[in-house]
Amino acid sequence: MPIARFNLKRQAAFCYNRRMDTSPGVSPFTKIVVLGMFLSAAAGCARFPEGQTVKVVKELSIEIVFNGSINDDFFYFMPIDIEGGGTGPTPLFPGGTPGQPWVTGSATHYVQFHQGQYTLHRILSLDPFQFQPIGAPISSTPPQDGTLSFTIDLDDLGITADSIDINFIAVDFPFEQTRVLDALGPAGTQILNVDVTIDRTITNTDLGDLEIPDDLLDENGNREPTSDRTRPLDIVDWSVTVDI
Repeated sequence: MPIARFNLKRQAAFCYNRRMDTSPGVSPFTKIVVLGMFLSAAAGCARFPEGQTVKVVKELSIEIVFNGSINDDFFYFMPIDIEGGGTGPTPLFPGGTPGQPWVTGSATHYVQFHQGQYTLHRILSLDPFQFQPIGAPISSTPPQDGTLSFTIDLDDLGITADSIDINFIAVDFPFEQTRVLDALGPAGTQILNVDVTIDRTITNTDLGDLEIPDDLLDENGNREPTSDRTRPLDIVDWSVTVDI
């Protein structure tokens, strides 16, 4: 059965604005009270085709900015651990563990951008690395000026904890022992613990410019000089928004 997804607060605001547009002279206090009422009645204002299941969306929106135009041949990952507060997902360096792929630590899911497509995956095992495709973000934007932007529904991940851990890992050859990559922090091991119980936006600036230009790493975790080929891997800015 088709599923119609909608954000409860946006739907409430739409219904509220439509009603207020036809109700001139309403006091500010009355508007606040009415808005609260619309939050509980928003689904009744929505219109969906017959036979569709209505699902309220809890959104996690991501924007990642790179130091060059996105290279479709490279791999751009956002690994997630839905049990926040643990080790969290970090890059795996073949210099220390040969033959394994691109992520280690604790990770349960990931979003991938490669060859022009955003996809969502469940991780079945980290060693050996096994995964299962489970769909795609609920919305995404084609790469523009070195920026990736997408939104996932937190409920698609089966989250039960109050927070999740995420990282961003951009890598040229994720299944080879020789590679160039970038991830959060100077060593790529900085984890973002994101509270998913409240609305919030976290930015690179909020955390003291966690990501700066020209901080690429090689397969052993050593600093790699930035070149024209590897510039599209270099993360320079990001933001994370929770909208529940």
